[in-house]
Order: sequence, then structure tokens, then C-alpha cells
Amino acid sequence: ALQTAQSLDAQRALCDKYPREMARFARLLQAGLPLICPFAGVPASQLELLAKADGWMARMLQRVFRGTFIARDNYFWYGYLYGRYTRECCPRYLRPEHFATLRAHADRVSVRTGLLHEVAESFPDRYFTCMVLLDHMDWLTEEQVVEEWSTFCAKLEPGRGRGLWRSFAD
Repeated sequence: ALQTAQSLDAQRALCDKYPREMARFARLLQAGLPLICPFAGVPASQLELLAKADGWMARMLQRVFRGTFIARDNYFWYGYLYGRYTRECCPRYLRPEHFATLRAHADRVSVRTGLLHEVAESFPDRYFTCMVLLDHMDWLTEEQVVEEWSTFCAKLEPGRGRGLWRSFAD
């Protein structure tokens, strides 16, 4: 039904219509994550963060289902729920209007393998203007986090360099 909602208000109305089902879905996900996550490579340290965050799944689902229009602008959750994207709900790089830009800049992409800070060390200091770091630091020891950040700080351009760090931790 979320696929066919024509607006965020219509999607919210669906959630309001089925509060017990939404609560059950949250409990199912919360209970199932410790069973599923290790198979997806989520380490015990990050699962411990989940265990400490009582009720986080219900709060997160409220933000997702009431705050984002899944059928049109939340391709991340659309992909989880339906196992595919649509032309209206997909990452920008999959939209035909962006193909020419991707082709024009494909030669600027290089693939590197290694630990993130080791790869960053291979670039000159002040090379990057932006770094987007997801939750991988939740998996590291405090010593590893300090080591990574000391490298990243040297590699970001002073004044212009920005870092975005997302973490499950508080």
C-alpha cells in the first residue's frame, strides 16, 4: 500500500490506519536484527549499541514512515521494502537525466582497496574538500578511531574541508 500512496499525507494516513501493525513491524525488526545482522557483517560492538538503545526501532520507523515519502523520495527504504527501485524512486545516478554527467566524469573515478585511513594516506595532505564517513567507526576500537581521524584531518583542506560522519552511537 505504501507503493501506491500519492502523497506523504496519504502515507501517514496509512500508518495511522494500522498502528498495531506498525508497532508489530517495529518489534519484529528489533527482535530480528541480532539474528540477521551478523550475516550482513555487522559486528558485535555495533549490535551492543542496538541493545542499549531501547525503543530506537519504533522511533526510527516513525521518522521514516511519517517523515519521508517512501514511494517518491526515500529510495533507501523503498529498496528494503520492495527489493527494487522505480524510475521515480531511485538514486540520482540511476536516472537517465544524469547519465551524461556520469559518463563525462567516469575518468575521475579510481578504485582503491585497503583500510580507509591507509588509502587516505596515499593522497597528499589537504587533498580532500569533503569526506563522507558512514558508521564504520562504530566497529573500530578507540585507538583506531583516533588513528583514522588524525589521518583525515591532515588530508582535509583547511577552511574548506568538511567531514560528514554518521554513527549509530550517541
